[in-house]
Amino acid sequence: MAKLVLATGVPHPPRLVFEMQQSPGKVKGEALMKQVREQVDKAEPDLIIEVDSDHFVNFFYNNLPSFCIGMAEEAQGPQEDWCPMPRY
Repeated sequence: MAKLVLATGVPHPPRLVFEMQQSPGKVKGEALMKQVREQVDKAEPDLIIEVDSDHFVNFFYNNLPSFCIGMAEEAQGPQEDWCPMPRY
């Protein structure tokens, strides 16, 4: 039987990455992201189930399902070209 080892959430307003670049180490969201990363590393999950907003990357008003389930060995991002994060 599966065992839930961690459940967490993080804020991700569009300006967060810009604010982190402008004021490294001073944005509360940056510290929270680091804490969550450490928690995930410590939990050593076999599987990660992510619940997130599509932000109109794959779906738009003419095709907006209530939910979508995707499965992949890995994912790449960010999808938005304007986001100044490094690709992962």
